[in-house]
Amino acid sequence: PLESLIYSPELYIAAVKHGDWMRQNDTFEHSNFAFAENLVAGDSLARFAGVSLLIDDGVPNRGLRWTILDQTLIYVACHYIPDEIEGVAFNYVQEFD
Repeated sequence: PLESLIYSPELYIAAVKHGDWMRQNDTFEHSNFAFAENLVAGDSLARFAGVSLLIDDGVPNRGLRWTILDQTLIYVACHYIPDEIEGVAFNYVQEFD
C-alpha cells in the first residue's frame, strides 16, 4: 500500500496558474514547472477523471499512472477547469511534488 498524498496549497496555486494559462491560450499542454504534472480532459466528474488517469488508456508508457503511484511524490493539488480548452470541456490539472 502507498501512503496518502498530502494536499499542498503551493501546488494548488501552481495548478490554478497553469489552468488559467491553458484556458486563456486555448491550449491543452503541460507546464514548464519543476513539478510532476498530469492533465486530463473530458470527464465531467472528478472521480471519473481520477479513474481515467489511473487506467491511463492510450498512453503507452503509462506515465500518468506512474506519476500518481510514484512513492517519491508526497504532495498533490488538483485544479478543475470547466471551460472548454481546444473544444473539450471539463479539464483537470494535477501537480505533484
